Amino acid sequence: MLKLTVFVGLFSILCGCAAQTQNKVESLSEEAVIPTLTPLETTEGTYWVDVSHQKGLSFVGQRKPNKSNSRGGSMMYPGGNAGTFLAAIAIHAAFQSSATATKNQAEMTEANKVLVPYQAIIEQLSLSDLMSSTQFFGWELGHPRLNVKLVDESVPFNGWHTLVNPVFIMSRNQDSIIIKSEISIIDSRLNSIMGANEPSYSRTIYVHESPIHDKTQWLAEGGEYFETIVASLLRSSIVLGINDFSGFLPEKEAVASTIRYAENGTKKVERGYFIQQSCSHTVFESLQGDIKSVPRFNYQNNERC
Repeated sequence: MLKLTVFVGLFSILCGCAAQTQNKVESLSEEAVIPTLTPLETTEGTYWVDVSHQKGLSFVGQRKPNKSNSRGGSMMYPGGNAGTFLAAIAIHAAFQSSATATKNQAEMTEANKVLVPYQAIIEQLSLSDLMSSTQFFGWELGHPRLNVKLVDESVPFNGWHTLVNPVFIMSRNQDSIIIKSEISIIDSRLNSIMGANEPSYSRTIYVHESPIHDKTQWLAEGGEYFETIVASLLRSSIVLGINDFSGFLPEKEAVASTIRYAENGTKKVERGYFIQQSCSHTVFESLQGDIKSVPRFNYQNNERC
């Protein structure tokens, strides 16, 4: 009886090892069928723009900056055994998390009040409308043979799949609109072979529209100017991301410097790595790794503008 038990046990182990070996062989064979692809051209390639949420616009009000120096009082935990101490920490953490979520929601509700005058315009716009009216101008791109096209689900495409997830932000004093675009770029051939993959490029792009002096301009002509600016911001963020990925942006400076730009009618100061500057805007990489295009402070006084 003992011999039979030992034999059954050894047989089970051998079957398990055989199954693991078979799984490894199948896994290796699956990996082997993935073809070796010739690298796509980045500087003269085609970028197929795919906006994540086609139907509506994601629009929020600009929140006030957090006071990083403000600190809460220290927390006194009860004594006793380790269990009581750990329970007190858990309760405090849960309470703190709930309080933070409530505070964030209250701040966002307050910030979104600036959108009330423009709500009707926002509701009648969609990203698909903006994309159809958005034109990608050759002079904005780094190379004349670099193409930007819109994804058409009914037509297969071959090139760089460029996913764009934009959020539009109205400034606190309503003098400017900002776009925050999450842009990811991946070889579309890998998408079709293996499904979701780590993108070749992933970056957050911010573009600030130059401030306007007359806020009623947003609502003029049925919101035509509002729509034009929003479409322009979407295009500019996409172009900036593609030029960054393609290597057509100047190399950022090695040492961080102080960037001054206009925001809410005042001068804002931020540290970052300077990339380039036009008559009206400065492009830099923030310390967090985002690419930002911001209006130069008092650029209107520049004779060249």
